[in-house]
This record gives sequence, structure tokens and C-alpha cells, in this order.
Amino acid sequence: TSRHTPPNGELQVGLNNLSPEAYPMTADESKGVEEGQTLGGPNPGIEKGSTAALLKDRTTAELLGGHGKISFTPSLEDRTPWLSKISFSFLNPLVSLAHEKMLWHHDLGQLGTEDHCNKIMERFDQCWEVERKKVVETLEKEGDAKGFSALLWSFYHMNSGQFLLSAALEVLTRGALFVTPFLLDFIIRFLEGKDEQGVWYGVILALLMGVCIAVSGVAENRMQAILSRISFNMQASIMGKIYTKYFQLSPDSMAKTGTGNVLNMIGEDTQRIFQLMPIVNFLWSAPLQMVAVLVLLLVLVGWAPALGAFGVLVVVLIVMRWSNDKMQVLENERAKLMDARVKLLTELIAGMKAVKLYAWEQPMKKAIEKERRKELTKILHIYLLRAMNVALFNMAPVLMSVAIFFIFVAQGNDLDPAVVFGTVALVNLIRAPLIILPILQTAYNSSTVIIYL
Repeated sequence: TSRHTPPNGELQVGLNNLSPEAYPMTADESKGVEEGQTLGGPNPGIEKGSTAALLKDRTTAELLGGHGKISFTPSLEDRTPWLSKISFSFLNPLVSLAHEKMLWHHDLGQLGTEDHCNKIMERFDQCWEVERKKVVETLEKEGDAKGFSALLWSFYHMNSGQFLLSAALEVLTRGALFVTPFLLDFIIRFLEGKDEQGVWYGVILALLMGVCIAVSGVAENRMQAILSRISFNMQASIMGKIYTKYFQLSPDSMAKTGTGNVLNMIGEDTQRIFQLMPIVNFLWSAPLQMVAVLVLLLVLVGWAPALGAFGVLVVVLIVMRWSNDKMQVLENERAKLMDARVKLLTELIAGMKAVKLYAWEQPMKKAIEKERRKELTKILHIYLLRAMNVALFNMAPVLMSVAIFFIFVAQGNDLDPAVVFGTVALVNLIRAPLIILPILQTAYNSSTVIIYL
């Protein structure tokens, strides 16, 4: 709070600056330090009046958080009007400041009220306790339960309002994009003179197309900001749970788990879960977009060309399903090999003195390289399958367009600009789901593997 403010009124970060002179204690705190104890009880190992005593008696949040004259500013987003949040203009001063000097953490302001780890963990613990009871009841009745589903439901209930808002923004984004092919068709017909309207009609159509694209971009960016915040909250929740679980283990269990595995889970594994959230809405929107494109193609070019496009899409999805199943198996194997390698490295570092004493550097190096080669083989196979998916999904819109035009012309129809541009615009709308689906599937596979392990 304000009584913890240094005399110069500015917060200087660093343990050397956290001195009793810079942060004067109250009478009760001084009495406790003089008696050689803290709020937690006697602690004769701490020097009276020392920085260690001060830090023991006060939390980091009290020293570095607080209000009053401390130079930390409130959360930028919490004190920003909604229009500035949508346009992200509240970040302009921060960007200008970064252009002038290196940013320090106190330049960024504090986190939002609901983004502090203690608040996140409180919400997650409440939601997880409800889902955990459901899992226990299912185990007692059926003898089997899916813990990963319980975890997902916990995250959903924890951020249900934000999830629903992001879903609404996803609908707005895709809806605005789906309007543009029809506006393009109207513009082409207007330019061909098929619509007997004045110049104002064409101007209105062009403006509407621009507005749809702008609305789609603004809504998508806001949706990504919301999902990114949910991602950070999920990552903080999982990391907090890992820490809590680890410090509840017995010494034998800690030795079996190993510090390296815990650091691996906190670092790389939680990052994989973090990568899933920004594209999570494609889990439900991508299939709907594909169905909408096929229905609109049916209206535009007829049932036969639309059926040809549907056939190409089905073949692509079958290949995608096979490759994703294969990648999930490889991802399981890769995760186990990575854990084995990390465990070996941890044991090597812990026994470095013996390794040096007996000159075991080369044998240990060969053992680590052997484990790494096994892991790299699995990674190579995963990336080959991923490259095949990306190539196939980039080709899919082209193959669909070729099938549509070939069948359309074979039926004796004439290709005019309205049909060509409208069809291409509709088929291009399916490109994003086709590209995102393999990435989404890979991220989902990695996340499920991490949770199960």
C-alpha cells in the first residue's frame, strides 16, 4: 500500500532496494522483528530488522502491488472505453513509449483484476471441484470416466461468458465474409448492365462490401484478444495445479517424478495447450462453414457441380482423418521419448561430479544423442504428415473449383463472370477451415497427450 512507497515516490525493482529504510514498517511489524519472529511464528535464523525479515513478514504483492504513490499504473484495458478496446487504440501510448525507450514491467501497468493468479486459481478450483465430483460419481457407477473432458468443462465454466462472446464474434466474422460473394455477384451484374439501377446502386454495393470486410476484421481481432486472455488463464491454472500437486508429493514420489519432468510440463506442455485456444472456435465453425459453402454453391451453380465439389471435400477430409490419427500415435510416442530424454539429462546434471570423476562424458553424450535421435525420427514423421496435410489443403480449393467448372460446362451451361467470380469467392471461404483444421487437430492431439501423460 502507500505506506510501502520509497521516499522518492518511485518503485525501484531489485532485492537490494527492498530495505527497511525504503519500506518503513509499522509499530506492530517492528515489534515482531525485534522479538525475532514473523507473522508465521518464531524464526531465530532471520536477522532483526533485515530485508529477509521484511520479506518474510510481507508478501511480494504487498511490496510490489498496492496502490497509493507506487509508480505502477492500473490495468490499461480495465480503464479503457469499449470503443478503444475494439480498436486497440489504448495501446498507442505504450507503443510510442516503447519507441522511445526500453519498457520495464512497471510501464506496462498491472494485470486486470480477474487476471491475477490468485483469482484465476480460485475460479478454477471451484469449477474443478464440481467436475471432479462428477468424475468420481461416474467412476463409481460405470467404472470409467474421462478426466480430460472434465478438465475442458472446468475451463469452460471458468470462462463461460468469454467463450460465448468469442463464439458470437466468430459468427459475426464468418457471416460478414459470407455476404461478400453475393455482393460481388450483384456488383458484376450491375457492371454488365443487367440491373437497371443508377450509379448510387453500385456505390452502395461497394460500400457494403467494404463495411462487411471491415466488420469481419474488427470482430476477428477482438475474438482473438478474448481467446488469448482465456489461453493465459488456462496456462496459469494448469501451472498452478502442477505446482500444487508437486509440493503435495512425498519425497519418494518427488524423486520418481523428477524436477526435469515437472519443468517440462510447466514449460513446453502448457505452451501446447496455450496454442490450442486461439483457434478453438474452428472446432465448431469449420464444419458449419463447409456446409454453408456447399449449400450456397448448390444455389449458385446447381446440384451436379456442387456434388462434385462435395466429393473432392470428402476425399480431402478422409485423408485428413487418417493422417491426424497417425500423427496422434506418433505424438504419443514422441512425448514418451522426450520425457525419457529429459529424465536422463536431469540425472546426468545431478550426478555431474561422478561423471567428471570417472570420465564418462563421451558415453553419456552417446546415450543422450541416441535418445534424441529416436525423438527426432518421430518428429520427422509428424512433420512429413503435417506437410502433406498443408499441401493437400492448399490444393483443395483449386481442385474443387476445377471440378465445379468442368461439370458446369459439361452440362451445357455458359460460364459468365458472375458465376466464375462468385464460385471462386465461395470456394476461397473454405480455404481457412481446411488450413486451420490440421493445425487445430495437431494442437488438440498434443493437448490431450499432455493431459493424459
